[in-house]
Amino acid sequence: MESIWFSILNVLANRLIECKLVYTNKWHEKSKKPFKSVGGMKLRILLISSLPPPEGGISTWTKIYNEHCKKSGHLVDIINTALTGRRAKKINNKRNLLDEIFRMNNIFTVLFRYLKMNKADVAHINSSCGSLGIIRDYLIINLIRRKKIPIVLHLHCNAADQLKSKLAVHFFNKAVRLASEVLVLNQDTQKYVRETCYVESQVVPNFIQENWILKNKKEINKEVKKIMFIGHVQPAKGIEDIFEIAKIYPEIQFILAGPVKSNNDGLIVSENVKLLGAIEQKDVQGLLDSADVFLFPTRSEGFSMALTEAMARGIPIITTRVGANLEMIEEYGGVGVSVGDVAGMVQAIEKLKKVETRTKMSNWNINKVRKNYTVEKVMVKLFSIYDEIL
Repeated sequence: MESIWFSILNVLANRLIECKLVYTNKWHEKSKKPFKSVGGMKLRILLISSLPPPEGGISTWTKIYNEHCKKSGHLVDIINTALTGRRAKKINNKRNLLDEIFRMNNIFTVLFRYLKMNKADVAHINSSCGSLGIIRDYLIINLIRRKKIPIVLHLHCNAADQLKSKLAVHFFNKAVRLASEVLVLNQDTQKYVRETCYVESQVVPNFIQENWILKNKKEINKEVKKIMFIGHVQPAKGIEDIFEIAKIYPEIQFILAGPVKSNNDGLIVSENVKLLGAIEQKDVQGLLDSADVFLFPTRSEGFSMALTEAMARGIPIITTRVGANLEMIEEYGGVGVSVGDVAGMVQAIEKLKKVETRTKMSNWNINKVRKNYTVEKVMVKLFSIYDEIL
């Protein structure tokens, strides 16, 4: 069955590009001149990315990126790829074919109109590497390339975990090879791109706003009384492990903040576990500041903003060896364990009971974020990459 879909989608993709190119190329002579100024200091950027709502992930990245570019004098034209229909209201809802067709039609309608009337200096495409999304990304890249616009493909995912089918890998390979530059969130994806597509990529971390970083040192409690988790409360984030550990430490309060997925119903939650549900972004800092340890036993990750925020508030980390997690905390900001290793997480908690250990990790995490993950630091790297391909 997959081979049939593979053939059909491959033909449709190429036919769609051929048909639409007749439409866009007619208007090539009417395209406006690029916004780029002398010396390449100011750019006109076509950003293909999702915008809020919903908040979080790529949408929040887009919002912060756009704000920074405006302050720096760059012009950003955004084509919004955010979810529509029922999944926009609740991410856990099943994919609806009509919603996806409507969404795809809207994206390409806006893109065709843009390419007809404008000429960007560079195109930046944010991809979550979804099985259908990567096909859309390939089509977008192919269309933009015909306008001779340099393209940055930014993979906001852990590619090996997301690309489950031969069809998805096929279009991923084609998209990566067409891009002028490929950006990834972690070394695992960098290795995957190299081995699967024979293309070198650059690791660019996610960023965090300066006001998130704790200005003074965190006050470290003598005892570990509160362990925090922030994220979607679902099996993919290792929630079962947290519930299991909570039974071992009845004297410690385990606080879980984030949307609760319905398939957690069969799990037994002990009295020392508190499920807060979805919370406002403005309340996150206060929750983190009250925590002694941040426990993040996720099964898969690209570059976790929840982990970045916890580090920025000076919280020692216990997390799994997936995605960028260990690249972030290294051996100084927390303890890394294997996925599902409850015994290892228990050992990590015992290690972090020492005040001196938590103090060192806290200070190190704050400095790591300040030196590497601020908007200013990451944007400087991004624009140096733009300069390389222009």
